[in-house]
Amino acid sequence: MQQEIKISNGYFQLWKAFLKQNNSDWNNFNLVAEKRDLLESIFTQPIDQQSSYDFFMEMIDATRQHLDCPDLIFSMARCINPAHFGVLGYMASRSENMAQALEYVVRFSPLVIDGANVTQMQYQYDGETVRMFCPMIDEKYIFLHEITLASMLHLAKQFIPQDQFPLLRMSFANPPLTALKYYQDFYQCQLKFEQPMYEIIFSIDILSLKPEQA
Repeated sequence: MQQEIKISNGYFQLWKAFLKQNNSDWNNFNLVAEKRDLLESIFTQPIDQQSSYDFFMEMIDATRQHLDCPDLIFSMARCINPAHFGVLGYMASRSENMAQALEYVVRFSPLVIDGANVTQMQYQYDGETVRMFCPMIDEKYIFLHEITLASMLHLAKQFIPQDQFPLLRMSFANPPLTALKYYQDFYQCQLKFEQPMYEIIFSIDILSLKPEQA
């Protein structure tokens, strides 16, 4: 039996920030009392505490019923701030350079997503590029893969000027979840889908870049 994956409460806080940005409120969703109480509890807990991914996806499905937002993943990712990644966000945002930030991503990522079936993000140097990669956990976690990648990159772009951001390619293990134009507008790099791994390919120049607003 597959163990349920737990995710940081920061994902729920990110979702809440997205709703606020769109003048919406989960209190207006038609949730049963048990689910309303669970949400209330999650929002009062520490952001690094972990909750059910399945419950998170129930809230995402409810959001889709209330809001017409075809680029939901990217709209949510644009609401990210370091606090949503808890200790990982704190340490990454305090890094001396992006090489150190990558080390923190690998070291602290179990605080963000954890489960027996999870293979955490890894990275390697390959000539003139840096490759971050992980396999698909399972098709039911495609949304989790995509929102995590989008959020990580949007957070990184808050610390590195857009004209210096050395993102070269994004690879996805899944087919596109929405129109390609939304992916292109958000990532602005080469895109590949239905690949063996989720991959982020940077120019090696990223390693020496220093966060501007640490």
